[in-house]
Amino acid sequence: MELSSTEFHAQAFKIINTAINGAKKQGLKINTMPPHLSIIEAKPTICDNGYVALMIKCGLPEILQDIEPSAWSWIAKNLLCKSEDGVGFVFWCLVGDGDDDLIFGYSYQKGGDHNAFLCDTNFKNLRSVDPYDVVPYLHDDYESEIVVH
Repeated sequence: MELSSTEFHAQAFKIINTAINGAKKQGLKINTMPPHLSIIEAKPTICDNGYVALMIKCGLPEILQDIEPSAWSWIAKNLLCKSEDGVGFVFWCLVGDGDDDLIFGYSYQKGGDHNAFLCDTNFKNLRSVDPYDVVPYLHDDYESEIVVH
């Protein structure tokens, strides 16, 4: 049982939406929130009624605030490699000039499938973007082996 590309990216969008709207409900200022990266895991499980289902979960986010942006892709790759049930990751941050901040969301599913968007902080005016035009530090081959020199 596998998570389809459409389902994966829809779940990633929900993760970002939940994080930002949850922060708003707690009274946090969205424009001060640092970049977040979370591994998404999928694991077959048996439901109460006996059917096999896919349990999707998102790990606690890595807060990338004090990490050099050039290391972000390596961190994503490393966390994904360490996760036994990891099927991808979700990254989000705010981009803009402070007055008109936009949410940038990026989801990567193992196998090379990715999706990226920009929207306002109320999730309006959603549009697809090339992720590497917005955050070039995310460009990487997440399927290649990690080599330490």
